Amino acid sequence: MANEFDYFAKAKYNLKSSIILYENGQYNSSISLSYYAMFEATNALLKKKGLFSKTHEGTQVLFYKEYVKKGLFDANTASLLSKCQSDRKKADYDIEIDFPEQKARWNIDIAKDFLKEVEKLL
Repeated sequence: MANEFDYFAKAKYNLKSSIILYENGQYNSSISLSYYAMFEATNALLKKKGLFSKTHEGTQVLFYKEYVKKGLFDANTASLLSKCQSDRKKADYDIEIDFPEQKARWNIDIAKDFLKEVEKLL
């Protein structure tokens, strides 16, 4: 059975993959994996408390309840999770969107900061 460190390893793997995609001009895919890095890092924190949700929205609700509202995780950094999820949905499902390099870079930087904050709590 996977533990919080397994989820965090997957988060780091997704971030590394996001960077590789970015470096190869695949900005939409990079944005998607930046979000998934954050999502798996969030799952790592929830797993640490024995919690899990089957949905992205449920994961965010539990994360906010267990970490943000209790002051354990910076609210400003946490708020970027839903913004990156929105970008991910557009990158994955909106055929007409072709995100620019700067947007992909922004998502990578946000994901890096998010994972650093999560790692402090594991």
